Amino acid sequence: MLPGQSGLDLVTLLGHDPALERIPILVLTARAGSAAAVEAMAAGADDYVRKPFDAPELLARISAHHTLNQIRETAIGAAQYTVENLRRALATNRTIATAIGVVMTRYELDATRAYQALVRISQHTNHKLRDLAADVVATRALPSPATSEPAESRT
Repeated sequence: MLPGQSGLDLVTLLGHDPALERIPILVLTARAGSAAAVEAMAAGADDYVRKPFDAPELLARISAHHTLNQIRETAIGAAQYTVENLRRALATNRTIATAIGVVMTRYELDATRAYQALVRISQHTNHKLRDLAADVVATRALPSPATSEPAESRT
């Protein structure tokens, strides 16, 4: 018995807290009946254990929920890492595409030759293509030592 609120109110409150929402919640209660279990699960509980309970069973349930939570957190972490890498890759691709457009327009090259010029300059200057592309987008030109290179490969 909690002062001022029920255990299910607490379960609901914990489920709506972003910092706590992924923590497994086991309800340990004297309330019997499937309706009470359904109510607890609907409030966000992960498990429902009625008193009197068997201590080894409770420990096994806690262990199982802990293990499942670790697996879930690992999977979520991997998914978030993948999503972040995809976001970075898409942003990089957009920047490189914009840089190719700048080089095409400024130096009158087709897309293939503009891309080849960017790659050649990035290799020559030992800059990553994404960094070179960002510089080209910002300055609207290739770096100065290479400004003569694209003119040689005009179409």
